Amino acid sequence: MNIHKLPKEILTCPNLKHINLLGDSLIDWSQAFNIIDKQKHINSVYVSVHKLTDIQPKYWHYITGLKLLAINLKNIPQNIFTLTQLNYLDISGKTVFNKASSMEHIYSNDLNQLPPALCKLTNLKYLILNYDNIRNIPPEIRKLKNLKVLNLNNNNIEYLPPQIGELKNLEILNLEGNQIEHLPHKIKNLSNLKVLNIASNYIDTIPPEIGELKKLETLVLDANEITYISPQINKLTNLKYLSLFHTEPTANLILKIDNLTKLETLILASVSVDPDIINQITKLKNLKHLDLSESIIVELPPEIGNLTELRYLNLYHTLIWKLPPEIGKLTKLEYLDICCNYSIDSLPKEMANLVNLKMLDISSNPIEELPDYIGNFKNLEYLYIQYTNICHLPASMKNLKKLKILNIENLDIPNKEIIELKKALPNCKIEEEGEQEEY
Repeated sequence: MNIHKLPKEILTCPNLKHINLLGDSLIDWSQAFNIIDKQKHINSVYVSVHKLTDIQPKYWHYITGLKLLAINLKNIPQNIFTLTQLNYLDISGKTVFNKASSMEHIYSNDLNQLPPALCKLTNLKYLILNYDNIRNIPPEIRKLKNLKVLNLNNNNIEYLPPQIGELKNLEILNLEGNQIEHLPHKIKNLSNLKVLNIASNYIDTIPPEIGELKKLETLVLDANEITYISPQINKLTNLKYLSLFHTEPTANLILKIDNLTKLETLILASVSVDPDIINQITKLKNLKHLDLSESIIVELPPEIGNLTELRYLNLYHTLIWKLPPEIGKLTKLEYLDICCNYSIDSLPKEMANLVNLKMLDISSNPIEELPDYIGNFKNLEYLYIQYTNICHLPASMKNLKKLKILNIENLDIPNKEIIELKKALPNCKIEEEGEQEEY
């Protein structure tokens, strides 16, 4: 929310040293800095401006954080390079969602390269240059020794210079949506890196050096052309989040992850993986979120019951033909999707233990009966059973007082049962036709 005036009460805050005004582009900067100048302890201000000259130069020494709102830039304004005290700089294009057209419009800058002069701002800790059409990163990037966050999403970068490995304080590196084909070997020197996002590039190999990033907690590899992931990835013992969504390898991807015991989220969706991967996954006992949707998986082993911390399990459109009884051990599960497997014809009785379920999708399977224990799922909010062979709604469903959506499209349910259920669950929307709402 924008403010137009800086409250004068700031003058009564003798210990105030920093003010964050990012996002407050409509503020009266003369009024604001007149107050700041009187409050002698303030020595750091973050601002959002269309151009730096929106603020009088005599106040520039206060600015330690700057978000430039101008778009269609061909170059970074030279006066920004004089702000050597900056620790935060965001010069990004932007995306705007148009509700009328339901489309996202991108307003990019056209900087072509990250200018070497920018690398003289050696106090920078946060550098954000998204949607800038940057193609080149200069070797001078090594000078930004204090960088903790480097965001270069949605540019046209093809090559990462080895000097990026000299950013020893870097904790977050976002490179999503570029044209990078290889990771430099020097990436192994980013000893403090916690987040690496290289989604939507053209990378085909994850090199052994990845295993040297001992502090890495988040690794996003989505939408690349990966055919090889070094087994050294199994050394990332602090990893909590691993996503490998929609890669298109020529053969089953060999992935070694059984040592990643801190992993909480694993996304292997729309990817062809080695069949052994399921056996490895069952050893990851801290997993809370597992997405195997649209992957070639035929069977869940009994050891799936080891994943007792699991909250989310997505098995949409795999080749699984039945659920093992051990799925009943996943008592913390809140989300279960087995839609579009086309072969599952029944639900095991052990599923009665899944009393914490909030969303259950069993649609597009030849299931003939909805078990009476469905009434045990008193936390259930979304239930999708359309395009099954179910022709009867058990009376126990009247216990599902939290149910918001029930989709029974294309089912031959007696009208009497539907009417009775509507009376018992007046807050539930029963969808008999039309599109399924998302959970």
